[in-house]
Amino acid sequence: MYPSGVTSSTARDRWRPVTGWGARSAPPFPRFHSCLPAPPEAVRIRHFRSVDRTGRYSRLEDGHETRLLCWDTATERRHALEARARPLRMDDALRAGVAIYNDGYYHAAHDAWEDRWLELEEDTDDERLLHGLIQFTAAVYHARERNWDGAVGLAESASEYLEDLPAEYREVDLPPVRAYLEALESDPELIERRRPIALVHHGDGPTVADLEFGPTAIAAVVLAEELGYDEKPIEQARGYARDDLEAGDDGSRFITLLFDFVREDDHRGIVYQRLTGHVERRNAREEDVEGLF
Repeated sequence: MYPSGVTSSTARDRWRPVTGWGARSAPPFPRFHSCLPAPPEAVRIRHFRSVDRTGRYSRLEDGHETRLLCWDTATERRHALEARARPLRMDDALRAGVAIYNDGYYHAAHDAWEDRWLELEEDTDDERLLHGLIQFTAAVYHARERNWDGAVGLAESASEYLEDLPAEYREVDLPPVRAYLEALESDPELIERRRPIALVHHGDGPTVADLEFGPTAIAAVVLAEELGYDEKPIEQARGYARDDLEAGDDGSRFITLLFDFVREDDHRGIVYQRLTGHVERRNAREEDVEGLF
């Protein structure tokens, strides 16, 4: 019922829900199918539920917290490991984060970039771009929260990461970003006088309604967490959608519903229920097949 070394008498004391962005409460005696240690790059994230957001619990040992990634079923575990094996395309991650930011989700935008950023070697141009954009969106968020000192510090740091990059690096138009950061650093209260600038990628300022499947698949998980949905079914739907797309089924219900979840603000709750139902049925079919072997 529990991972190795955890018994029912110690579970309440030794296991607790991970806290951080998007974390939610959970029953005191969760059921696990299997667990793996969180990868070492997790230490670079200050607030996280897990690197790929499939793990939900952490164990306390000798006063130190050990992150574990845990799944209820073999199907969930397979999808989580496949998600790790699929490298995030830089352009998809960039465009997803830009669109999320342009739609006004200033705090959530960094989640589209963070996983790709963690894969990069430090001080490379790509790493500096994502690091700078992450801090740029954080500066905007803190300014909107009237945390003036935090906004100024982040604006200064973001400027340093972006200053030596080409004007249109990775198709992101950086001069307006640098100019806005400079203005925010000198006068963070300007955010109360005018709307933050839009980010431009590939020559336009996309919103989530403009995204193709790759960026949409990233944005769906980010928005689920930001808006208070359990993102695990969205992650599984994303895995099934990718499987179907690779198999040539571009009319997959998972693909359609992921687009609808991202784009349909007024009906997102209904779309989520439908998507969850499709995931549960697909999971059940796969579990039935796995049970034959």
